[in-house]
Amino acid sequence: MSLRRVIEQDTLRLLDGDQEILSMEEQAEEDRVKITLRGALRSDTVFDFQDELVGLAILGMSLVLDFSGVTYLSTSCQQALILVQQKLDAAGKGTLLLTGLPQEIYGEFEKTGASELLMIEEG
Repeated sequence: MSLRRVIEQDTLRLLDGDQEILSMEEQAEEDRVKITLRGALRSDTVFDFQDELVGLAILGMSLVLDFSGVTYLSTSCQQALILVQQKLDAAGKGTLLLTGLPQEIYGEFEKTGASELLMIEEG
């Protein structure tokens, strides 16, 4: 079964039937967008996740991603974040900052080496 996309105001929700898998709530200010993530960043959510972020990165927006509500992060979503960083670098403006990572998810970034490629706010 494929996931269903629901857009409500500034929030993208990905649903499997009636169950919410992931939500991405955006708060924009000038050239910066804060995105609060909730749920699981699974491999079946990666394309929606990546498309949303790449669109903003191409525009050179600075992105702050709040991971405090994330319960799972797949390796493919880590790769998507690296792609977003590359798009920002190519645009020559904008930054990507990851905040609020639960310790177990931060540990996965360290294992794969992604913590060396991405700006992660500790604490």
